[in-house]
Amino acid sequence: MYLPKGSFIVRGEKKYLRVPLKLAIGVVLREGELIAASAPPSAASSNMLAFVVVEPGNFPAEELSKRIKEEITRKLPEELKGIVPSAEDFRSLIPYGRARMSQQVLGGNSEG
Repeated sequence: MYLPKGSFIVRGEKKYLRVPLKLAIGVVLREGELIAASAPPSAASSNMLAFVVVEPGNFPAEELSKRIKEEITRKLPEELKGIVPSAEDFRSLIPYGRARMSQQVLGGNSEG
């Protein structure tokens, strides 16, 4: 078999890794303002006040972002409910424009 200069052949069996695709979308408190943020679910519980975990699905981003805002607003203390980011801020964090909520979680970090 002829190979041009700089080419190479890979032989052997392919092994695919099955990794669950999950993303936490929530809010963090910075300088008295709530900011929409995303992070791996493992990091979200220590850094976000409230968050939901999303994974690939078939809900449009517009619809899902409204549901995310409602869930997060419901979980926040009363004094923070008036400064929740807009649904559009959450929409920009949903990858590929389609997803679904896999679980809702209240974050553990309450300092700013």
